[in-house]
Amino acid sequence: MADIEILSFKRVSSGNLRAFIDIQIGKTIFRDFRVVHVEGQRPWVSSPQVAWKDGNGELKYKTIITFPKELKELVDSMILARYQRDTGVETNEPF
Repeated sequence: MADIEILSFKRVSSGNLRAFIDIQIGKTIFRDFRVVHVEGQRPWVSSPQVAWKDGNGELKYKTIITFPKELKELVDSMILARYQRDTGVETNEPF
């Protein structure tokens, strides 16, 4: 498997959104992964997505990058480890 690197980790505080992350796998860069943290729950990683309003004006979301399960788990683990290191928030992930 190609090396995975976190290129950018930008903390934010907007609702439940806590960070935007860009990663590189091999020579390919993937932008705008998100750390979401709802109070009382453990943080999780949201893959890059697009948002739009449907015909009724309801906001909809669609994931635009889908990794195989093992790769997704590895990427999530790396991102959550960085989030925990930078914030001190326990993520309950086995690092």
